[in-house]
Amino acid sequence: MPLPVGSPHRVGDIVAEDACWSPDGRHLAFSHKRDLFVAKSDGTEARKLATVTGSPYWIRFSPDGNRLRFTVLTFDTHPEEFDIMEIGADGKELHRLPIHGCCGTWSADGQYYFYQKNRDVWVLPERRSIIRGIELGTPVQLTAGPITFGAPTPGADAKQLFVAGNQPRIELVHYESKSNQLVPFLGGISAGELEVSPDGQWVAYTTYPDSTLWRSKLDGSGRLQLTFAPINAHEPRWSPDGKQILFTDVPRKIFVVPANGGTPQQLMPGDHPTLIGAGEWLPDGNSIVFVMRSDKQAIYRLNLKNQQISKVPGSDHMYGARLSRTGRYLTAITTDNTKVMLYDFQTERWSELAQGFGSIVWSHDSKFVYLQLKQGTQPADLVRISVPGGTMERVLDLKDITLGGFWSDWISLLPDDSPLLMLERSRQEIYRLELQYR
Repeated sequence: MPLPVGSPHRVGDIVAEDACWSPDGRHLAFSHKRDLFVAKSDGTEARKLATVTGSPYWIRFSPDGNRLRFTVLTFDTHPEEFDIMEIGADGKELHRLPIHGCCGTWSADGQYYFYQKNRDVWVLPERRSIIRGIELGTPVQLTAGPITFGAPTPGADAKQLFVAGNQPRIELVHYESKSNQLVPFLGGISAGELEVSPDGQWVAYTTYPDSTLWRSKLDGSGRLQLTFAPINAHEPRWSPDGKQILFTDVPRKIFVVPANGGTPQQLMPGDHPTLIGAGEWLPDGNSIVFVMRSDKQAIYRLNLKNQQISKVPGSDHMYGARLSRTGRYLTAITTDNTKVMLYDFQTERWSELAQGFGSIVWSHDSKFVYLQLKQGTQPADLVRISVPGGTMERVLDLKDITLGGFWSDWISLLPDDSPLLMLERSRQEIYRLELQYR
């Protein structure tokens, strides 16, 4: 995009998820999937520098143009555990830095590297030694909340640091079909992923952004916090008898906790693949289904009595498992996000329910699935699909509604099957920090 005005134009034939200019403007570094490349500024003569385990992101050249640093995004890792890696502009000496976080940028003189960890900004001092090359100092924390600070960008004079400040919040709302309005639920608290207990008297939900699990009565009374940091609680599911709640500690663990409070108990403790989640109780309360990724992603069944694990036939390359309340049907999304699939436990067969993808919840009578349907670049719709017939009808047009939360497409249902959504209510601003050096 030419500045200050002008029409944007494509840079060569490059396809990329992230990119940055070299300091002299003669080269362009960019990433695509797991690969890191460098090309001329017009997009020609692209050559691969490295392949990493994850997705290279937030690429930045050192001020002298000799090195690149980038964050490695991995879905199965918490953001505060992301690796920050460095490689020479010539593709040599790829290595991890002794820090974790994301989104780092050098100061103009190359003596400081500012980056984000958790909700705050840190700085890593460094200096060049004639004998030892680059020597890294001790990381120092520069901010301490309560706002989430990120995307640090040093000023040219090295005396100022610009950061994005984010106050994350969502609003839990209830869709009333008669009035065609979204109204606050539970006072519009910053929470979501809500599920109603089998007797319809209680709800379990996770707060945002701290991801703690709570339960309360349907009117909000009797609130009780069930998990505490560092557990990253999501996807709460009531047991059929209403005495326990199953939840995911994203991204690697599944727990159950007593609904009246107590110590969460991890299911399948020990070494497991890097992604475990989307747990659901079977109606007998003795088994759950869940998603697990090892060499490939699939849906599994765990017998809670003997700890035996078995794969649901034909479920390879699927995620987002959701059981009907009768336990007969299972829905899932293909990992290429093109199809919503339906599994019948009686016939042991899969069939296509819809094209597209999105968050799913079953109606209380197990005759419908509610789906926040996304198809390509089209605006999302909240739809209802009959099972097993597959007849689809629109419930709510979402094109003018901005949703938020850890999983912004999450939907829930109240006892009368009216939907609950999470509206985006975050506030973002740019802050200037004055830097002082000692």
